[in-house]
Amino acid sequence: RPFSSFRPTVKSSPPPRSVSSSAPMRPGRRGRILPVMETHPQSAASSQPQTPAPPRSIRILIADDHPQVRQALAALLEAAQFDAGARLEIAGEAGDGREAVERARILAPDIVLMDIEMPVLDGFEATSRIRELNLSSRVIILSIHADPAARGRARAAGAAAFVAKGAPWQQL
Repeated sequence: RPFSSFRPTVKSSPPPRSVSSSAPMRPGRRGRILPVMETHPQSAASSQPQTPAPPRSIRILIADDHPQVRQALAALLEAAQFDAGARLEIAGEAGDGREAVERARILAPDIVLMDIEMPVLDGFEATSRIRELNLSSRVIILSIHADPAARGRARAAGAAAFVAKGAPWQQL
């Protein structure tokens, strides 16, 4: 038969016994008549398309005894977030190891960029103390000393990574 003359056959069946006869009805699959389900206001709202939540920012603590290095790292990370598509937030800065441990305890950053050679407490000991605090912070050692011994000490202290200061910024 030609398509224009095709008409589907709709079968109706009685509603289920648990549904009162006054409940509104709607056609279902295969021509069956089904009750209209009432939606709770919350579930109706949750079925609406929602805008995705903004990405959570990655909070960073920069620990280096040279203010110029801290400023340069902050500027580099601010610029890099556009290239990486991530939201990077400088949570704080520290000028020595003891200050880095204290700021990490208070700020609980996601990442601590830690220099090795700092006054009061070196980067290895500061990293070890931050790890002892059982924070979820990950310490990345950032140093001019890229020899295997420094990398080994960083790993032993609990650093998540080691990046040489002379490395391309993309490594960071």
